[in-house]
Amino acid sequence: MKKEHEPFLVKEYLPRNYDSMEFTLASGISDYDVKANVTGAYENIGVYTTINIRTDQTITIKINSSSKRAVTITSSRPFELNNLIEITNIYITNASGSTASIKIIGTRKGA
Repeated sequence: MKKEHEPFLVKEYLPRNYDSMEFTLASGISDYDVKANVTGAYENIGVYTTINIRTDQTITIKINSSSKRAVTITSSRPFELNNLIEITNIYITNASGSTASIKIIGTRKGA
């Protein structure tokens, strides 16, 4: 029998759907609109709450608007936002001097 002061354990609802994208982006491209240009982007889920981005070149991203401040992503480690904000679009700039291979997985918790 459970005592009154013992907490209930609640298992977090894990997502079942996700979108997966793999593409290249030439050097010199600024504010590349992922939602409008990449096959598979926002295909199964309209808004992400978690994204994982991997790249073989240093790139910058902006979340939700091309007027936001850029976040730098390096090839040395994956970039992840996990359930921090709703992500309605991703804008990518590649000024590395080389074509970047980019992989993105997006999902929504509770979806």
